[in-house]
Amino acid sequence: MKVLFIQPYSLPESLAGDDTSMFEPLALEYLAAGVKDICQTQLLDMRLDKSLEKTVNDYQPDVIGITGYSVHVNTMKSIIKDIRLLKNNIKFVLGGHHASVAPKDFFDIKPDYIICGEGVYAFRELILSLKGSKKLTDIDDVEISTQQEITILKQISVPDLDNYPFPDRELSSQYRQHYFSYWLKPVATLRSSAGCKFKCTFCSLWETYKGKYFIRKPENILKEIMSIEEKTIYFCDDESFLDPQNIMKLATLLKENGVKKRYHMMVRADTVVKNKEVIAAWQEIGLERVFIGVEGYNDSTLKKLNKGTTTSINEEAIKYLQSLGVSILTNFIIVQDFELKDFIALRNYIRRMKLSSVIFTVLTPLPGTQFYREVEDKLIDRQFEHIDVMHSLLPTKLPLKQFYKEIYKLYKESSSIYQRLRFISQFELKDIVVIIRLYRMVMNKLKVLYETTL
Repeated sequence: MKVLFIQPYSLPESLAGDDTSMFEPLALEYLAAGVKDICQTQLLDMRLDKSLEKTVNDYQPDVIGITGYSVHVNTMKSIIKDIRLLKNNIKFVLGGHHASVAPKDFFDIKPDYIICGEGVYAFRELILSLKGSKKLTDIDDVEISTQQEITILKQISVPDLDNYPFPDRELSSQYRQHYFSYWLKPVATLRSSAGCKFKCTFCSLWETYKGKYFIRKPENILKEIMSIEEKTIYFCDDESFLDPQNIMKLATLLKENGVKKRYHMMVRADTVVKNKEVIAAWQEIGLERVFIGVEGYNDSTLKKLNKGTTTSINEEAIKYLQSLGVSILTNFIIVQDFELKDFIALRNYIRRMKLSSVIFTVLTPLPGTQFYREVEDKLIDRQFEHIDVMHSLLPTKLPLKQFYKEIYKLYKESSSIYQRLRFISQFELKDIVVIIRLYRMVMNKLKVLYETTL
């Protein structure tokens, strides 16, 4: 049996596309690792390779697995339609975030199967059933239902992450040199945990994992890191440091084994403040860049977002990371009730904190969240491509055109020229060129957005 995995591309309407970061399709690599002993596997990463017709005709797959986020819904549908014109006896299996939280959005395309949530075990059992090795009804720990002739599989519990195979990175071997995060290239992606203990309004993660946090054993993570060829590793966990003892032990093991890598990780501000010695230990072994969702410049915004931090905690974390020399990428959420004074205050706050690498996202009701259910009747934009945290799906207090223009101005004016020059001066020339190119690309997209908004 032959399985073709497809990573879809983003349409131009999605502003937060593949311009600033493009990571390996880790979810598909996990699925491939789970079935490589029982079938043939191949990857088509359509962000880099649009040869869909040739790949299907040459490979002749029996099963096609496609993953994606909300911005990919229409792309995934289009891919299925195109493939059915080439071959009509292929079984389609859909998964990923959007298929997990809103499977009904794919009912019109009628895939054969939809896997909701963790899919490694369910996908393997599905392939075994298609091969005739076992009956689908005999699968344990997987809830199976049928809607509109589509079989939906949902993992009942979160499996022990240490029982998962390592991702099959050979699957993406032909593309790996192209995966990047900003100027970090090539970059590998690693998962050290799953879930989150916090309940931020804008996030679906805590609902997906029911407010629980699952970790892998440090010894297991060490073994995977040592198997990765790339020098730079991006930890894709939403928070890698929520179990400080576990992640500290990993840092110790990496140091003891002489592992030399560059790391990019996500961390909460309060985690930094509570575990400064852990952050320092990681900086010593190669932590080069962290992403912090600061989200708000004042306590009222943070409370509205249910972030669980305060401005004083955020500022202490930022100053500590700056003292370590760790590059900080901060995120601020632009709330729809922002007035002109809020944009000005946020711009001044960023300058005061001397933040030179900042992204701004619009508060977005993501499908699958309680927030989405609460405001669904107020949505002014239901286009999947716009669920990109850059478009506003809800009414704004300022005229929408001005709202977008103020975001553009945040990117343009929040950092002084001195601060920007100081930021890029720490990089090699080749990286500086990439940073400037990415900045211009983002600015052009934002400018087009506000100029074309009525």
